[in-house]
Amino acid sequence: MISEYEYLATCIDLEGHITLSGRQRKYSSSIHYTAVISIDNLSKPILEHIQQKIKFGHIIKGSRLDSGAQMWRWITSRIEIQQYLPLIEPFLIIKQKQAQLLIEACQILKSKQETGKMFKKKNAGEFYTIDEYNQLENIFQQMKYLNGKSTTKNDPLTDAEKLLRELRRR
Repeated sequence: MISEYEYLATCIDLEGHITLSGRQRKYSSSIHYTAVISIDNLSKPILEHIQQKIKFGHIIKGSRLDSGAQMWRWITSRIEIQQYLPLIEPFLIIKQKQAQLLIEACQILKSKQETGKMFKKKNAGEFYTIDEYNQLENIFQQMKYLNGKSTTKNDPLTDAEKLLRELRRR
């Protein structure tokens, strides 16, 4: 029988997204990094089934497609990511590297949130050390590359080819 972690890993590999989001705030030199795991689908009942099976995360209304169809999104909090991603990561095939990077980023984010300190780019030493900022920025850039949002070319193997290759090995 497949465990809930294997089940979720399969859903994330096929329809999900794992990343570290980085956003500079308006009128500030402050950068806010956010750990993100989500699964988008047109079928809310499918996402409800996933949520019921794994017992965490929540479902929100996503954007509408050009066709007018409503998208739905299952998302998790950073605390849930810290708790469950290390248990899911071994079962990921396509997005395992993203998971490993996000686990690393969450360790930095967690240590700063526990002290109540935010990050301010202009004076990094005040909140995060320069090394911590560089680590987060490096992870952010690697995530962009792995998720195909970088200006450089991504791995030529498609997700489907990677998944088929891994399934043949088993």
